[in-house]
Amino acid sequence: MATTALYRKGMILMLLLSLLLGSYQPTGAFLQTLGDLLSLGANTVREIQEAILLAGSEVSTILNGIDGTIRDLMDELEDKFQNNLNITIDSLDNATRNKFLELQSLLLSVNDVLKDDVRFLSEQAKQLLRDASVQVQRLSAELKADLADVAIIGGETGAFLIERATENIVIIGSIVLLAIGILLFVFLFLRQNKPSGALAVLGVILALGYVALFGALILVPSFRTFIMSSTGIGLRDRLNTVTLQPNMIAVVPDTITVGETTTLDIWGSSLLPNGEQPTITISDKTIPFTAANDRIVLDLSDIRAAAADATASAVPEFNLNPDFTRDLLTQPLAPINPVTPPTGSIPPLVDQDFVLINRDLADQLGIDLLIPIDVIVGDLVPVDPTVLGSIPLPEGAALLKLDYANFTDLTSIVTVFVPPPPLSPPDLSVTSFTLTPSSANTGDNVAASITIRNNGEQPANNFILSWKPTPTTVARTTTVSSLAAGASQTFSFNFAYPNAGTFTSVVEVDTLNSVAESNEGNNSRTRSITIATPPPRTATVTVTFHSALIEDDADPAASGEVRLTFNVNGQIQRVPTSGERDVNSGSTITFTRTFTLTLTEGQNLVINVSGIETDWPDSDDSMGNFTAVFTSGQNWGAGARSNRSSCPDGCFTMFYDIEVSG
Repeated sequence: MATTALYRKGMILMLLLSLLLGSYQPTGAFLQTLGDLLSLGANTVREIQEAILLAGSEVSTILNGIDGTIRDLMDELEDKFQNNLNITIDSLDNATRNKFLELQSLLLSVNDVLKDDVRFLSEQAKQLLRDASVQVQRLSAELKADLADVAIIGGETGAFLIERATENIVIIGSIVLLAIGILLFVFLFLRQNKPSGALAVLGVILALGYVALFGALILVPSFRTFIMSSTGIGLRDRLNTVTLQPNMIAVVPDTITVGETTTLDIWGSSLLPNGEQPTITISDKTIPFTAANDRIVLDLSDIRAAAADATASAVPEFNLNPDFTRDLLTQPLAPINPVTPPTGSIPPLVDQDFVLINRDLADQLGIDLLIPIDVIVGDLVPVDPTVLGSIPLPEGAALLKLDYANFTDLTSIVTVFVPPPPLSPPDLSVTSFTLTPSSANTGDNVAASITIRNNGEQPANNFILSWKPTPTTVARTTTVSSLAAGASQTFSFNFAYPNAGTFTSVVEVDTLNSVAESNEGNNSRTRSITIATPPPRTATVTVTFHSALIEDDADPAASGEVRLTFNVNGQIQRVPTSGERDVNSGSTITFTRTFTLTLTEGQNLVINVSGIETDWPDSDDSMGNFTAVFTSGQNWGAGARSNRSSCPDGCFTMFYDIEVSG
């Protein structure tokens, strides 16, 4: 009984393992044993549980009903058949077998529906789930009724379907007879004239045999089954077992990542029936492995991704089985010295590493020889080592097949995943560098426009972009916090060149080498710029005199008779144009006298104004004068101006404006 319980727990553990790993996939010939049925049920329950999380209320209610019915039936079958789960479906009676096969069809239909997104199931799919729910409940009730009055008891070569009522009668009868026998033997051995000698020994032997017989009928199910099956008492049917048929329970992992997954485990039972090792292929490519009866480990260390286009790779795709592998020399051949055929029609061989391979093997594998066959003498010829020992697998779903010569093949679906190549590091480059204007005068502003790009596949973070207008100028810099892969960004700087000459302007990205780049040779660019001395400035200067305040008219007796003379860079005008003008001290006179000149950088604007008060026939009185000089550096004094004359006899203050254009 302890062994039975242990075996039962082991089977439950294996079923749960297949459920949790989710790698079991039923095949077309899936339902061979009762264990297969339980595995299918466990897989369906897992799919239902995942679908319930996404389904709407209506579909969720249907799925919960199916889930509960399947769980209850699976528990009933597992409890009923216990350690006889490898009983074949074909060994059951026709009625029960047909119900199991119908149940299989329903479970597979449910699985097919659940492959789609349950949130968007069509009305037809929902109706299929409703019908499946009703049918599963019906089959569950019928199977439970069929098994209600029987017990499944295992023997060495099979299992027996025993009527439970008859078995109970045998057990109760055995208990009664055992009790009667024990009482009878006690009575016989306790009476006064009990037998002695050989008769006594024989009596003890018979008593022990009697007790052992009925005790075994009560306590040992297999013995009770043997007696009932031998006599035919209560025996309904005998179920044969298929103990040697291999069975696949789990494939771990079910996704093969090229370059990362090195082994794949196949768990099951009787994987090496009668010691026979299968040929294992993935997408028709033979895979090496090590095997035990319950576990096969595939060696995936030599797989590679198959070329998507057959013409995209010149490497032949083939597998090396053990018979071929033993013909290979794994040590690379030393570089072959040039050989020139006598005819001279074949070019000499260049030094290159080769692997020696059997000539016949090369022909079988379709490998192109690196040299003509008649150049190397013997059975071994050199070939490119890159074509050997590589197993190409196409990306996507692939068929994993265990091919047995004398047993039913096992299949499962695995996924081959080719990870994308690792992202290349950042690669900062200067894609555009312009100076505007490309030539300028000293003091002019020059704008630098710089565009940088990250050519890599990873972002570049926290680096400095610098621009040196000249090799000796302090660099203008800016810090770039981040530049995404494939992104570009433009920056601007400004500088006024103080000196004339031709200068090399340099821009550099990642000045401090803070970013690890795939290419450090494209981080800078240069431009040449010529700075000229600007020509002298020429401007139009307009001086307009418009009023004068007479501070002292220089005539104490009456009003003065004043005449003003204007001299601007040698141009002379008077107020009034002729004669004199009567003015008194403190009065303001207005007029307009305009001078327009063209001056060049370095020339001065010289303004001189003088005044006299005429006294006829007496001598004239001076009202003084003033001289104002403005340089080009002062922009020739542009603006509103006023100057007071000296006061020898009288004096005045002159008001005027200077305008500069150009």
